Amino acid sequence: MGDVLEDRSSVTVVTSSSSRYARQLPLIGENGQQRLKESTVLVAGIGGLGGACALYLAAAGVGHLILLHDGVVQLPDLNRQTLMNWESLGRPRVEEAEKTLRAFDPDLKVTTIQGKVGEVSLDTWLKQADLVIDARYDMEERFKLNELCVRQGVPMMEAAMYGWEIFLFWVIPKLGPCLECLHARDAPRRGSPLGFRCWAR
Repeated sequence: MGDVLEDRSSVTVVTSSSSRYARQLPLIGENGQQRLKESTVLVAGIGGLGGACALYLAAAGVGHLILLHDGVVQLPDLNRQTLMNWESLGRPRVEEAEKTLRAFDPDLKVTTIQGKVGEVSLDTWLKQADLVIDARYDMEERFKLNELCVRQGVPMMEAAMYGWEIFLFWVIPKLGPCLECLHARDAPRRGSPLGFRCWAR
């Protein structure tokens, strides 16, 4: 993509991929940047964690984001969800996230899925995804998504926050343990509602 000169209020702005990603090109090179552009990431759960992931994936230059969430924006969401604002209240999170991300990068492709894991078909989307980020709050949805990713061989990052607790775990199908390997689906969950505290014990 060549440089494009735009005159905005007497300030000349150069818009090009090489200019936009200039700070990271020394780290990943042109080939790495092109790989990001050709990548698809499915983000399940567009809350405080998933929304931030989506924003920074877009900032890094990922070409296609698939956003999955079933809820609407509520007032307590606004203090931690970077993709939402006051006018977003009562509106579907995925639609508001898409609007913000498209304004952030008009070249970004965004697909939205309104629903829960297990209630909507994800097979087609998982076939397109190079990576899944699981930031859902509901544990049963996490297990269902884990099962789908393992079956289709899609790498997944389990990510969760609750209070002062943080949990990160990579699921690489056929190369390492999955979520259910780490924590049995029917095991009692102690500590936080996510149950992650008992996993570390």
